[in-house]
Amino acid sequence: MKRARRAIRQIGYLLLSLITLSGIYAPAIARAFSGNGTGAIDNPYKVSNCEQLQDVSGDLSGYYIQTGNIDCSDTENWNSGAGFAPLGDYSTPFTGVFDGQGFTVDNLHIDAGDEVVGLFGFTSLATVRNVNLRGGLISSTSGSDSASLIGVATDSTISGCSSTVTTIGVR
Repeated sequence: MKRARRAIRQIGYLLLSLITLSGIYAPAIARAFSGNGTGAIDNPYKVSNCEQLQDVSGDLSGYYIQTGNIDCSDTENWNSGAGFAPLGDYSTPFTGVFDGQGFTVDNLHIDAGDEVVGLFGFTSLATVRNVNLRGGLISSTSGSDSASLIGVATDSTISGCSSTVTTIGVR
């Protein structure tokens, strides 16, 4: 059953990539960052919308700053209903720096069967600070490590963060 769901999700990602190439927006996984900045410590990527937040998956070791409140309400329609794809997993963790600067990410939706689920699925040697999640739903049916902000963090620094997202993890 797990393989079938994963195969269906991969087909969905392929279809979404084709839709993106045709000019209709659909978030692509691990694409280049679409906003300003180079991802360097002295010129971080500037995240100002939900699509750019998803683009973090394209450079999991970059430096990022959030430049305002972000509405992610539409993520419930992304990826064939699976929503926002968590940033980082066990094989490719988020190892960069993300500073939310006290702004909010509103109404984030993730409905995944991934191994690690949250805005950040898995972080290792990363820094996540001043991120505030508000509203939305994060759910997982794979018996995964689920949380709203970070599914699993290893040797990472997390500070000044908060969440009011409903999180459901089913084992």
